[in-house]
Amino acid sequence: MVAYDAFSKEHLDTLAAACKAIGGADMAAINDLVAGAWAAQRAFLVTASQCKKPADKLAVMKASGVVDACGAANKAIKRGDFELHYKMVAEGLGSLNWLMIEPKPREIIENQIGSADFHGNK
Repeated sequence: MVAYDAFSKEHLDTLAAACKAIGGADMAAINDLVAGAWAAQRAFLVTASQCKKPADKLAVMKASGVVDACGAANKAIKRGDFELHYKMVAEGLGSLNWLMIEPKPREIIENQIGSADFHGNK
């Protein structure tokens, strides 16, 4: 978890600084969505590191808030100047589904990043 925390801090701090530089309520909301999803993923990973493999991983994801965080990102999409930003974040956070994929989640992650890039490049 030490390496995860260091990686997260570096990249989440960069995102937070970029959102702050752009400014506005929408960018603050986007930063909060990503930070919340990352915190939920961390909670899942901590639980997973301390327990045996559960029969129902979806229940663990729900308990850790990962599913809620991804759902919140999808619900946050709204028409306006930052619509594509919200869509990009929602698609990107879909990559957190890697927690549910066995044995090799790489393809799922790459597809979600591609979807996020599509909205980001618009």
